[in-house]
Amino acid sequence: MALEPTNAPGARWAIGGFAAVMAVALGGCGTQADGDASAAPPVSESPEPLWTEFGGEPLSRTAPSAGAASAEPSEEPEPVEEPPMPESCEATGVMDDITVVTGRMTDPEFTEVRGDQRLECSWAGFSTSDGSEVVMVTYTPGGGVVEYPGHTPEVALGSAAFFSTDGVAALGGIAEWHTGEMFSGADLHLPGMLVSISSNSDDVQGADLLEVATATAGTVVGGRDAAPEAGSGSGDGDDAP
Repeated sequence: MALEPTNAPGARWAIGGFAAVMAVALGGCGTQADGDASAAPPVSESPEPLWTEFGGEPLSRTAPSAGAASAEPSEEPEPVEEPPMPESCEATGVMDDITVVTGRMTDPEFTEVRGDQRLECSWAGFSTSDGSEVVMVTYTPGGGVVEYPGHTPEVALGSAAFFSTDGVAALGGIAEWHTGEMFSGADLHLPGMLVSISSNSDDVQGADLLEVATATAGTVVGGRDAAPEAGSGSGDGDDAP
């Protein structure tokens, strides 16, 4: 129905009053919504990295002393020369070290592949209950991020995946734990060499993988006596008179 001219001002007031009421109502809702949105969500604690379960320690940045702040910055050591590629899996000592892992596998079959860039040593078994079980150890000269003994690159300091143990530190390197959909394991970033170990078996413990990698790395990089057991301290020794 068309409005008569005499009723038009009243109609406009009614419409305007209705709009004002709605604006106030909507404004109130908006204020409440904004208040709810500004409330901080509960903060959940991040789970500890898996490497804490087998003696891993977080990497730390060495803070300069007060006197060193004004001194000239010291030059970083030159990157070490890459060690040669191991001649065979047997030469790395891993054939003995790996038994702590392969002993839990069903009839593991050994395979060795030596390419131009790396050496691969793998064991594969099959269980009717767990299916295929695989563990692999690889050696890659120049494949790590550590350039010299004691080097801790920025990429490692900024990632919770990197950590250290007494055994890995004795070799001058750092460790990195990786967890995948199928395979999990450790990378040992050593001066001039990357030693990696991974497995898809739920029966294999992370501590055992790290122990094997540290032991064989001690043979490849600097002699087996250079690396104590993974996660162990210096100890008091058993050779006291």
